[in-house]
Amino acid sequence: MAAAVEMVDHHVGQIPKGTSQADLETVFNEFGGKVRFFKEAGKFPYAFIDIPEDKVEALSEAEIKVGETVLQIDPAFKSIKYFLDSRETEGSLEELTKEKLTEYFSTFGAVVEVKIVEGKNFGFLKMKKEEGNKEVERLAFNLHTIDGQEINVSEQSNNKRKRNNKRQNGRGRKQAKKLKMEPTFLQV
Repeated sequence: MAAAVEMVDHHVGQIPKGTSQADLETVFNEFGGKVRFFKEAGKFPYAFIDIPEDKVEALSEAEIKVGETVLQIDPAFKSIKYFLDSRETEGSLEELTKEKLTEYFSTFGAVVEVKIVEGKNFGFLKMKKEEGNKEVERLAFNLHTIDGQEINVSEQSNNKRKRNNKRQNGRGRKQAKKLKMEPTFLQV
């Protein structure tokens, strides 16, 4: 009985529009890769590919192209998203730069991305979730002082906001219109 081959998950970005899952499978077949997930719709197509552990080094040294476009291939990782807010604190997020925020939060772990929303005094932080590093998970619900600016950090919810259609009697608008009664007049 053959030993099970350990697979390593990779994220593939910079996929040109019009590329199919079959195209990706053909490209990664040389490395024994299997397409685990492929999202072609949207602005930026991406995929997750499982590569045998013994082929990872060869993959990292190769320049993989689809057409003329070089694919961006990185080991996949989990991340934690945070909301940065200074609207109700004694600080201003706008007084800080992305570089300053990256420098500060990198003391807790690997910073993936920082965004500051101009004119709103809030922003977003994405940190790499690393096994054994509990500091990354403990950033939320704390006040952080960076260069004299107080920033409140909370974990960002993965739930998308749902629109609140004014519902009547627990039914949608169309159903509510059907239920409206015409005024009746009593004749005496």
